[in-house]
Amino acid sequence: FLSETNECDKWNWDYKKGVWCNDAEEIIKINLSFMGLSGELISELALLKKLNYLNLENNELRGTIPEPIFDLANIRVIVLNGNMLSGTLSSHVGKLHNLKWLELSNNNISGSISSSIGNLTHLTELDLSGNNFEGTIPSSIS
Repeated sequence: FLSETNECDKWNWDYKKGVWCNDAEEIIKINLSFMGLSGELISELALLKKLNYLNLENNELRGTIPEPIFDLANIRVIVLNGNMLSGTLSSHVGKLHNLKWLELSNNNISGSISSSIGNLTHLTELDLSGNNFEGTIPSSIS
C-alpha cells in the first residue's frame, strides 16, 4: 500500500492529518504519536525515500525495528519511544548518516548498543533508556 511515487495518494485513511507531503506528493513526515496504533512496524516504510521525520511514540507497536528502516537516507528524526518494540538495535543504525534525533526509550529492546551508532555524526539527541540493553556504552558515542 506504499509506493515510491505519488505516495500521498496511497494514504487514504482517517489519520491523514499525521502525514505531510512535499510539492511532489512524496511523504516527508509522519507523526502518528498517541494514536493507539497496534501491530508491527512495516518494512515498507523504507519505500518512503524522502521521509525525514518519523514519530510513532506512545502507541502499541510490537516486534522488531525492520532492517529496511535503516536504509532511509533522508531520515533526520526517529521517535519510537513508549511502544512494545523488542529484539536488538541493528548495527545498521550507523547507516543513518543524516539522523539528528533517535528516541527508542521505554520499549523492550535488548542486546548491546552497537558501536556503529558512533557513525551518526549529526546526532544531537539520543534516548535509549527504559530498555534491556546490556554491556557498556560504546566509546564512539561518549
